[in-house]
Amino acid sequence: MADDGLSKVLANLDKVIDEMHQRAEIAAGEVAAALEGWAKTEHKWGNPYSKGYVPTGATDNTTIATVTEASKEIIRITLSAGMEYDVFLELARNGKWAWLWPVIERHKGDILAMIARRMQLGASIAISKSVPTSGKQDGKL
Repeated sequence: MADDGLSKVLANLDKVIDEMHQRAEIAAGEVAAALEGWAKTEHKWGNPYSKGYVPTGATDNTTIATVTEASKEIIRITLSAGMEYDVFLELARNGKWAWLWPVIERHKGDILAMIARRMQLGASIAISKSVPTSGKQDGKL
């Protein structure tokens, strides 16, 4: 009898662990989509109303957020931009034109709330059609 009870507990524990991993993947996808959107719309340059503004959209087009790891222990998202000069924008002039790290700092409460909402047991784990749920890259989730 004791072994049967232990087997049920372990089986249920496996289900909970699997569900937590699924929740982490969904939360990570939602956060990545939000980060990418915020990074593309909340930067300090490219004001279409400023004199001499010539939009290329290159930095916005290459700004992406990718889920690089999602498990019950950790959620890792990479937010990056792909133009050669983006390093300058982010790091030079004491961060005058920085936008990637500032967007994370500005929205850390939103990020934590999204993760907390999805990680609660009993909460819905329905997947939004507009949110990516897997960012497999280099063999990692």
